[in-house]
Amino acid sequence: PFERTASGKIKRGLPHGKVSREIKAPETKFEKKVYGAVFDLLGTKDISMTDNFFAIGGTSLNAVELAVALHVKPQTVYDNPVLSALAASLSEENASLEARVPHINEIIRETSGGKRDTPYTCALVTGATGFLGMHILKKLTGENIKLYCLVRSEKNFDKNAEYYFGGFPEKSEICFVEGDIEKERFGLTREDYDALAEKVDTVFHTAANVHHAGDYADLERTNVLGTKNVIAFCRKAGAVLQHTSTVSVHGAATVIEKTEKAVFDENILDIGQHYGDNVYIHSKYCAEEQVLLARRNGLQANIFRIGNLTWRRSDGVFQINDADNGFLHRLKAILKLGMVHEGMDKYPMDLTPVDDCADAYVRLALSGDINRIWHMFNQHFLDARDLFRLLGREYRFISTAE
Repeated sequence: PFERTASGKIKRGLPHGKVSREIKAPETKFEKKVYGAVFDLLGTKDISMTDNFFAIGGTSLNAVELAVALHVKPQTVYDNPVLSALAASLSEENASLEARVPHINEIIRETSGGKRDTPYTCALVTGATGFLGMHILKKLTGENIKLYCLVRSEKNFDKNAEYYFGGFPEKSEICFVEGDIEKERFGLTREDYDALAEKVDTVFHTAANVHHAGDYADLERTNVLGTKNVIAFCRKAGAVLQHTSTVSVHGAATVIEKTEKAVFDENILDIGQHYGDNVYIHSKYCAEEQVLLARRNGLQANIFRIGNLTWRRSDGVFQINDADNGFLHRLKAILKLGMVHEGMDKYPMDLTPVDDCADAYVRLALSGDINRIWHMFNQHFLDARDLFRLLGREYRFISTAE
């Protein structure tokens, strides 16, 4: 254990001259990368790959600087303070990037297009308690389609329905199935699962973990494994999958991209984005891969990449769990700082009203088009300067260096 102060903090600047320790030099390219970044920050050559970053003088501010230099989250530095472990985490991230499905863009183009001649008669909706899912379900209730909803808790559905719509009078027309997309057969008995598959001819898959930070395993379980389970159900049912993804799988302004001046459109997924830098983007990218691989093997599936969901245009109602909304936090931060960064010009904000998005989603899904990808966002962008002007607030323009 490290020697600590009276307040419990690790004592900095251990007297290396008085402590005998073996200096382990960096060997792999990732160890050399970590070593170089730490050397630049702390300005000392007396560094061993067995050292704890915080024990040799690193501070919380240095940890953020180190994270920026290594293109990782600050939490990664805190989780792996020993330099060799930090290098190993970079190696694991690189391995995950190399594990991406090759030629995924070709798969999109090869499998794109098709038309369904007969209208849908029975739909299964996942994630109906969510912000977008509930608005999609509301639109579907007027489409003369038998509706099933896979929910973990019908009570939670009622609470959210009350918040968004003051109740859900169409609920009597919907069959609720208590289950979990993370479980095999959704946690249903084989008999109930098979019976449901006999009826359903399309699945609106909107269930997702939308947190942008946290343990990747949690997001992978919902967004990737859950999608695999939905795909398996669609195969058994012979149903068309309407898969909900996100425009942010492109990673712009969030993760590093290998490809300069990449164009991200409806016929592409891989633009060299380091999706592993963000747990949400990572999980949604991998979920799209699973849908596209299934499409190559015969599954009929549309993908809807959703923009930045915001307030309902009709009356301004926002999501019930607004405290979890990262975009809202970023807006507050920009306004509190009173600063506009030059990089913001490259990535203006899109404000996609949830009701307009849900309406367009359902219209496209029921149009009969299959094996398509749609980008569902408000193309009328708002830049940070507009935000301050609209609110009558002062701001200061700052450079990248500042």
